[in-house]
Amino acid sequence: MVAVNFGSTDLFKPLKVGNIELKHRVSLAPLTRNRTTGGEYSNTILDLSREYYDQRSKREGTLIITEAVSVSTDHTENLPPFMSIPVYLKENRNSWKTIFDSIHANKSFVFLQLWWGILSKNPVEDVTSLSKDKLKEIVGYFVDAAETALKDGADGLEVHFANGYTSSGFLNPFINQRTDEYGGSIENRARFALEIIDTLGQKFGYEKIGLRISPFHRHDKEDIHTDTVATYAHLVGELESRRLKGKELAYIHAVEPRPTWIDDRAVDEALLHENIEFIPAIWNGVFIRAGNLVQDHEIAKTFVSSNPRTILAFGRYFISNPDLPDRLEKGLELTPYNRPTFYTQGPEGYIDYEAFK
Repeated sequence: MVAVNFGSTDLFKPLKVGNIELKHRVSLAPLTRNRTTGGEYSNTILDLSREYYDQRSKREGTLIITEAVSVSTDHTENLPPFMSIPVYLKENRNSWKTIFDSIHANKSFVFLQLWWGILSKNPVEDVTSLSKDKLKEIVGYFVDAAETALKDGADGLEVHFANGYTSSGFLNPFINQRTDEYGGSIENRARFALEIIDTLGQKFGYEKIGLRISPFHRHDKEDIHTDTVATYAHLVGELESRRLKGKELAYIHAVEPRPTWIDDRAVDEALLHENIEFIPAIWNGVFIRAGNLVQDHEIAKTFVSSNPRTILAFGRYFISNPDLPDRLEKGLELTPYNRPTFYTQGPEGYIDYEAFK
C-alpha cells in the first residue's frame, strides 16, 4: 500500500478555472477505459459510465476531465484493439448528458475531451496526406461536437493534441513533413492546433477551452527532436499572447516527460533528464500537470508550491481510489490499481473500487 499526504499543500485551496470555481486542485485525468463501443451506448454501458464518473466526482468542486471522445467517425475503425472511443455526435448526445448531470449533482465540474486522429505505423504519411480542405473539415468536426457538448451541459472542452495521435503529429518535427503552411517552420507546425483553439474560442469563449499536450511523447521510441521545446514554446507563447489580450484558455494541460503508459514501468528512463518547466515559465494561466504524480509525490508538491495556478491530474490511482482527493488530503492508504482491467469491459476494475473505510 502507498500513502501520500498533500494535506499541508495548496492542493486543497480553491482555484478559478475559466468561469468555474474549483474547491480543490485534484483532477481526474482523461483516461480511455474501453467501456463504450462504436460510439454508441447500450443501457448497461451507460449505467456503468454514469456510475464511474459519479463515484469520482463525489468530492464537491472536483474537476473531471473525461476520456477522449472522437469528433467524427471517419477514422475510428483504425484504432488499436485495446481502444474503444465513443463518438460524440448529435444522434447520441443523450449518452453524455446523463453523465454531465450526475457530475453536476455532486456539485463538481466536467470538461469533455475532444479528439481526432489515429495511432499509426506511418504517421508521416498520415499527417502529410491530409488536404487543407480536410483540415478545415476536421475543425468543423470539433465545432459540431463542442456545440452539442455545451448544450448538453459540459462546463468546458479539452482539445486533445497529445500522445502520438495524428493531430499531435503536426507538432512533431520528425513526423510533420508537410511543405505547405501547416509544416516546415515552427510557426507552421503549430498552426493546426491554433486554428482549432481559435475557432472554438471565438465561437464558444476561450474560457471554456483547455488544451492537452505531451511535448516529450516519443513515437516508436524515436529520439526527441532538437526543435521539440522550441515548437511547444511557440505554441504556449501564442496562447499566452492571447491570454494577455483577454482570450485566456481555461487551462493548458501537459503530460510530464517521465511516465510511460505502454507498460507497468513507472518511468521512461530515457526521458528522466527532460522537463516541462518551460511551459509555466511562459504561460501564466492555469496549468494542469499529469503523469506519475503519486510515485513522484515529493516532486509534485514542488509543482504546487512553485506555481499558485497549478492543478494535479491523477489517472491510475484515481481509477482505484474513487475518493482520491480525500485520501490525498488526509494521507490515507491508496488502493493499488489493477492494470489488466484498464481496457476490459464490464464493472471489474471500473466501478468496483470502494471508498476508504
